[in-house]
Amino acid sequence: KPQEDIDKVWRLVGSPLGAALFRFARRKAFLGSFSRKNLFANPDLVDDEYLEVCSRGAQDASSRHAVFSFVAGTWRRDYRPLLSTLAVPTLVVSGRDVGAAGAGVGKAAPQEVDKTSYAGLLSWFKVRGKGGGRFDQVARDLGTDPEAKLSDFADALVAGKAAGTVQTALVPGWNVLVWESPKELTAEISRWVAHSF
Repeated sequence: KPQEDIDKVWRLVGSPLGAALFRFARRKAFLGSFSRKNLFANPDLVDDEYLEVCSRGAQDASSRHAVFSFVAGTWRRDYRPLLSTLAVPTLVVSGRDVGAAGAGVGKAAPQEVDKTSYAGLLSWFKVRGKGGGRFDQVARDLGTDPEAKLSDFADALVAGKAAGTVQTALVPGWNVLVWESPKELTAEISRWVAHSF
């Protein structure tokens, strides 16, 4: 991204409007709506305990920088050259289920949305109706084909695959696997540790 576009986003998020957007986004209602639509394969798993953990984490206003960096897309870089050299034992775990957004709830149009514009940034916080919201971009950005997503990650580890140090696993869930399927995730990690070390 051009630096001027990134600077434009940071001017907004560093303003009183940005502070207000963050206060809005850290509300349990927003966190719940966002999580149900874009993070969990089974929206029913978004419970009070999960929302309390998220809410407590969001109370630290300095965490807004990470949130807005994600929203603005400033973290997006091509990490494949670096990943291609990684030859240490690596486990790539991904959720095997598609969440609500990928299943057609709020499915996004294929065109790219400019997250560096004020309107693009504000669209992430647009909530319509009771408990509803519009967060289509996350589904498009994260991809909704679990097998393809896992394969893309593993294929980026060229040296590791050549050395036989890459293992992959699909577990139930979509994006919050530690919450969606803690037992299955623990089992996969345990198998990987036993095999690799």
